[in-house]
Amino acid sequence: KRMRILIADDEPQIREVLHELLGEDYECREVSSAEEALAVLRTEEFNLVLSDIMMGGITGLQMVPQVLELSPDTVVIMISGEQNIESAIEALRAGAFDYITKPFDLRHVEAAVKRAIEHHELRRSKRYYENFLEEIVKQRTTELDKANQTLSVLIQASPLAIFVLDTEGNIKLWNPAAREMFGWDESELLNRPFPLVPEGKQEAFRTAFEDALSGKMVTDYE
Repeated sequence: KRMRILIADDEPQIREVLHELLGEDYECREVSSAEEALAVLRTEEFNLVLSDIMMGGITGLQMVPQVLELSPDTVVIMISGEQNIESAIEALRAGAFDYITKPFDLRHVEAAVKRAIEHHELRRSKRYYENFLEEIVKQRTTELDKANQTLSVLIQASPLAIFVLDTEGNIKLWNPAAREMFGWDESELLNRPFPLVPEGKQEAFRTAFEDALSGKMVTDYE
């Protein structure tokens, strides 16, 4: 599939020259105004828009933001008869990728178009992989949520007393079997220090707890 270029210029000779120059390597379509270019872009996709700046009606500079809104991956090259750097800067600020002046060197046009097409491919690939990674993250998040839900159901239904402490020794999970065994309800314990350590044994328990977190052999803290 060949890359598609939309040539927008109100001078038939310019459109003809560009079409003849680029038509061998790219699929080209010609329009004579920015309004016509925008109408075409609403129904067809193009990799590159090669547009004159000064045309009757909407100017090329006014057209650029609308092109990028209709087709974010499309690259725009501006063509102008003005030979000053201010026009080039204005075109780039409007969102154009490159700027060509008239009368133009055909080799310069070919090189600019090649760079623009390469930039388009990079932009499209980047967007594709961003979307791909976003979908992967969504999928993995959904899988993790399902796994957590399953684990939560198993913990709540387990006949074994199960509770979870954070690194500070506060209770984060307390299942029904733990309530039956120890007599405390979950609402009494969540986010509070573990209550089963006698007053004089708390320091020894904290040391044993920290050793367990670091993977050390835990001895009886009594």
